[in-house]
Amino acid sequence: MNFRSQVKSALFTLLQGVTFPDSVNGFTTWQTTSQRWKIWTQVDPSNQPAMFLTQHREEQVRRGVGQFIRVYLICQVWCYAPTGDAGSGNIGDQMLDSMETGIEAALKPGPGNYYRDEQTLGGLLGATGWVRVDKTDNMFLRDPGDMDSQALLLLPIRILLPEGVPT
Repeated sequence: MNFRSQVKSALFTLLQGVTFPDSVNGFTTWQTTSQRWKIWTQVDPSNQPAMFLTQHREEQVRRGVGQFIRVYLICQVWCYAPTGDAGSGNIGDQMLDSMETGIEAALKPGPGNYYRDEQTLGGLLGATGWVRVDKTDNMFLRDPGDMDSQALLLLPIRILLPEGVPT
């Protein structure tokens, strides 16, 4: 498996273990996860909350002659949860808060899993790489499902690959 795939696989494994601080439709973790994206209409509400990890973009930044090129993988975490009708008592915004908080907690560095207080996927990204939620990407989206009873969270994740890794 090439290095990019190893990194995304490690991130996916980390995200699969997300625990929500407040239940989402009675669940404290995902009912469906995949690295093959499906639109919410293709995921039965009984199989939600659901999480899909995708990568559609990559950035390469040159820093000067003789310097390593910085390579960023731009991933997206797609999260879905049915909110039911207005009488169900479910608040889609609260569901989104719980899923987002769970993801952010999973991406916090832990013992043996950090350098410079950065998430490195258990050291896979070495001393110069990291994984971060990147809400400045303009791909951050929250739809509480008030109109269509389907909550949607699209959370951008930026990964800096370590210097010197073959691209």
